Amino acid sequence: MKQLIVFLIVIPSLLSCATSTTTDDTNETVVESSSKDNKVPNGEFIQKYPSGAVQIKGEMRNDKRVGLWTAYYENGGKQSESTYQNGVLHGRTASFYTNGQVRYIGYFLGGKKDGKWEFYSESGKFDKSEMYVKGKLSEKNKE
Repeated sequence: MKQLIVFLIVIPSLLSCATSTTTDDTNETVVESSSKDNKVPNGEFIQKYPSGAVQIKGEMRNDKRVGLWTAYYENGGKQSESTYQNGVLHGRTASFYTNGQVRYIGYFLGGKKDGKWEFYSESGKFDKSEMYVKGKLSEKNKE
């Protein structure tokens, strides 16, 4: 009898976790989660704030981030965009202030900063640029 009571208590609590999994019209798994520990091996990943607003979304392939990942402020404004290749930052990345202005734009190559990075003030005014080669700062300009 005790086992039945424990079973009846544990199962509903497991079913009420803040994660839902569905299959979209492309037959890929879509995971919506409010937990940072949730994983989806393949398909679209969506993590939400407790309020229900989207916090971060992107695509997983073989348990790794791929393509464009976008993070949002709780008010819905874009916080950042980063590109991944096989779970590693690779390509353009950008960060935004809460007012929507660009904070910085830069590039990654195999997980390391590479190329020109530009930084802006919250008002949108250019602040400085930095040049990276394979993760190492090679040049800094303030304009």
